[in-house]
Amino acid sequence: QHHPRLVIVNSSLAERLFPNSDAIGMTVRFSFMPDYQNIEIVGIARNVPIFNLRDAASPILFLSYLQYPPQWGNLIESTKESPEALEKTVGHEIESLGHEYALSTKTIPQVISQELMEERVTAMLSGFFASLALLLASIGLYGLMSYTVTRRTREIGIRIAVGAQRQNVLWLVLQETLTLALLGIAIGIPAALAATRLIATMLFGLGRMPEALVEIEQARKLDPTSPAIAADRAAIFAGSGRTAEAISQLQALEAADPKFKSPHVYLAQIYLQNRHYEKYFVEAGELAALSHDQKAMESIAELQKLFQKSGEKALLETMLQEQIQEFQDGRGDAFVVAGTYMALGRNREAQDYLEKSYQRHEYQLINLRTARQFSPLQNDPAFQDLLRRLKLSGNQAS
Repeated sequence: QHHPRLVIVNSSLAERLFPNSDAIGMTVRFSFMPDYQNIEIVGIARNVPIFNLRDAASPILFLSYLQYPPQWGNLIESTKESPEALEKTVGHEIESLGHEYALSTKTIPQVISQELMEERVTAMLSGFFASLALLLASIGLYGLMSYTVTRRTREIGIRIAVGAQRQNVLWLVLQETLTLALLGIAIGIPAALAATRLIATMLFGLGRMPEALVEIEQARKLDPTSPAIAADRAAIFAGSGRTAEAISQLQALEAADPKFKSPHVYLAQIYLQNRHYEKYFVEAGELAALSHDQKAMESIAELQKLFQKSGEKALLETMLQEQIQEFQDGRGDAFVVAGTYMALGRNREAQDYLEKSYQRHEYQLINLRTARQFSPLQNDPAFQDLLRRLKLSGNQAS
């Protein structure tokens, strides 16, 4: 608990945050919670598909379970014996601790098979309908040629009567069949090439999908009962414009576990970004109470009184000054200051602090392109240049 906070990042995140220098020994800032500030990078891991089997290049942070203990844990065992036999042994060992038990046990092939279930079902159905289409096409072609030959029976008889050879008559019939087949090939090959883009979305490593939502859904499939994953999923919904759905899910998580901090954090962010200040004060106050932060509770109470007395602009100006001071003291993020400047309509100052956020390698910049609060900057050349440097170029969320 008293040791410095450490983190391992994957190659993708290291290259994105520190493109021209070594990431080892550098620090990153994740969220605005005190425990996630100035975390030192002590290692770089190779890119591997973790949350999304389709993408191995997603930026990922690896935090220590000893410093950031999760609510749910996973135990991975390697064995040369039967997995079924080991399952019972490990299950009894965990239960012997007296306060824990294994919810479920799966082998690695079972987990992979479950993750690929959708693709396998799609492939099976595609193969079935392709075979059915081929069968119907063959029956149709046979029927057409049979009908043609029947209609030309008299003609064929006359040709044989006047001396036509058997192979000549056979070629006469096959010629029409080959003409139809070659016509089908001429149409089918370009159509197949045009369909490769659609097929590519069903093959790993070829398709492009909405990364954040895909990754969180993959994580949710692996651990459907995790409240942390559910909270992150709701936050992604909020960022994509599904605010009402996100709020509903986060409120349900709050009701299920009032001491769980993540729903309060995300709800406070949502309410502040959407300028629902009274609700923001409630969530921020509850979060401060859960963290036993008396100073934060007093500050929130003062901000609430200021808002009720002087209105939104005075509140934002006061919050801005506090955030700038925290930034200068090394306790706050430039990204947060930029967001408040945007709420005040001061886009130029917001752009300046986004640049400072980039210089300090703040983790929040990874989501800059989809952050709705910065959408007014989408036509700003400096903002577009920042996106390019972050390798996040694309359409800005509106």
